[in-house]
Amino acid sequence: VGMLSAIFGNCLGHPDRDVQQTAVYGIGVAAASGVAAYHGPVGQMMPRIAAILTAPNARSHSQGALTDNAVSTVVKAARHLGLSESQVASDLLPLILRGLPVRTDESEFEGVYGFVAEALARRPALRDVMLSPEHVAVVLETLLEATKNPIVSKRLNAELVRELSGLVEPVKATMDPSMVAYISSKYE
Repeated sequence: VGMLSAIFGNCLGHPDRDVQQTAVYGIGVAAASGVAAYHGPVGQMMPRIAAILTAPNARSHSQGALTDNAVSTVVKAARHLGLSESQVASDLLPLILRGLPVRTDESEFEGVYGFVAEALARRPALRDVMLSPEHVAVVLETLLEATKNPIVSKRLNAELVRELSGLVEPVKATMDPSMVAYISSKYE
């Protein structure tokens, strides 16, 4: 486990974006495995993952797959590291929201958008953070993009549409009127 952590750490600092992306993906696989021995090393890599998500060019086209993989890795950590809801809400959710919406790596759509739908529907502590004035715009943008994405399964799409429809009324006061009109025309 120690060697794996060192390898991932070295690869995250590599100048080649593909090497970085592979390391991020590997950290996500380690997180998703649920193996307790990986919890510490995955947790130790989160500041490096955070640096990817908070980089000024994180949403650029050239960084898209790396950023999408980083978001997915944080989602996997949120789901599988046994963290409390308050830890996920304070430490991981802001990173996830920073990297949304996922646009480039189609293999990450279901996992990331599924987490967004789950958080909104069944995890009140996460929902409260997501609907805060600081984050609500990116959540709505993510839901809109996800519901229009043909790669997203019909089941998940229906869940996302349901969550989007339920959000319009509570957040109308904080939204641009043109966004309210657009969402209302599509989902009410």
